[in-house]
Amino acid sequence: MKSIQLSLFDEDENPQETEIELPSHERFPYNYAGHTVKSLVFEDLLISKKPLIITGYTSLGMIVEFLALCHAGLHIDAKAFEEIQLFIGHEPNTIQSSQQRLFQHELSEEVKKYWLQERGISIFLCAKVIVAIELIKSGKVKAKLANTKRPFHAKIFRGDNAITSGSSNFSQSGLIYQLEKQ
Repeated sequence: MKSIQLSLFDEDENPQETEIELPSHERFPYNYAGHTVKSLVFEDLLISKKPLIITGYTSLGMIVEFLALCHAGLHIDAKAFEEIQLFIGHEPNTIQSSQQRLFQHELSEEVKKYWLQERGISIFLCAKVIVAIELIKSGKVKAKLANTKRPFHAKIFRGDNAITSGSSNFSQSGLIYQLEKQ
């Protein structure tokens, strides 16, 4: 009997091409077969009066995109939401995810560095960033960063109609691209 040595580096079939039976996407969101976690999570959070996003890792771009959509909702209905709560376990991911947290600086310094130096975008000209800042300054958004000595790795999104918990970070990878199930 001949044994076959398996390797972690062997090419396996593409999981997106493999037929797997999954529960209803509406009940258990996933990024698979044309579905995304983002489509359901955003839908619920955007219609909620007091959405809560707890995420171990996130991307600033995804937070800004979400807050810009919430801000747009206020123009349609001034009572679209009461307050948005964000609790982030680690600093928002930047393009270079290998960077370490700058312990001597405030989060605002990291945000400036991200947009001005790493992304090359002026925070004074980017409408989505400006409306995100407006929401934070108005008190409509409460954002906290976890203790840097003891960060956490949770992913919980609570809207008025659902609580979603699973493996998806609040990022492009977690909400759209990676094979994730909530």
